[in-house]
Amino acid sequence: MLYTDIISFYLKNDLENILERSYLHQNGFSKIVLYKSMDCQIRLHIWDGYHKEEENIHNHRFHFNSSILRGQYREEIYEQDSFNGVDYFAYSYAPCSELNYDLVPQKNIKLKNVGKFTYEEGEGVSRQASILHKVSPISSVVCSLLVASGNVNDHCLVLSEKEIITNFNTSNLRESELRYLLRNHLKIEI
Repeated sequence: MLYTDIISFYLKNDLENILERSYLHQNGFSKIVLYKSMDCQIRLHIWDGYHKEEENIHNHRFHFNSSILRGQYREEIYEQDSFNGVDYFAYSYAPCSELNYDLVPQKNIKLKNVGKFTYEEGEGVSRQASILHKVSPISSVVCSLLVASGNVNDHCLVLSEKEIITNFNTSNLRESELRYLLRNHLKIEI
């Protein structure tokens, strides 16, 4: 089964719920949640250059596998290093509702970059929830399909070189926006 078949299946059978769960993420990509349960989440991430946001270093509440469907992105991996690391503002990131998140300031953390990787169409990556990373699009359009485990943590860390807003209020993607993204970037009609 091709990824287009998987995406189309969910869109045809659950469009209303997909729209309720999907939004423009603060890290500059459209987050389209195709399926969500306590044990698993399947979603698309689409960076199209329309929304320019600074990607922050972060880890996750879940383990995941991500496949690049279109374009290229760079991933940088970080580890804590109290002696030689760069000082970052640290925040605990947790949902307070389906689309809204709180960032709670924590004690600053020193990090060092320990790896840089480039992924392109057809490649994939698996990450444990605890891995600190930053993902940045290289090409003008990047689409990835992410399959996540259930939550293994109730929050994650977000780290930035500068202070950031401590609460996020997002709005759902409209159906016309979703149709545009899928048609123009993945050649999928709904």
